[in-house]
Amino acid sequence: MILSTTFVVDGYTQKNHTFISSEIVIGANVFKDFFAALTNFFGGRSASYEKALIEGKNKAMDEIIQKAEALGANGIVGVDMAYDVVGRK
Repeated sequence: MILSTTFVVDGYTQKNHTFISSEIVIGANVFKDFFAALTNFFGGRSASYEKALIEGKNKAMDEIIQKAEALGANGIVGVDMAYDVVGRK
């Protein structure tokens, strides 16, 4: 499966199928919040949040690939990711 952040891939003919999206919600828990607070206080990177973001990104990519394959596509153009905080803060 060809994935591209651009809307044209040189050397390939494009046939537009449809818009494909994926929404992944990752819940934080008290332990992640506690260790992230310690990281914020002492400095450094929050490995637990980084791991959760990577997991969410991978799940979203897997989902859009499966949807594209179900349509008979062999590539996805215009791939974009966005991250938002849902809930309190």
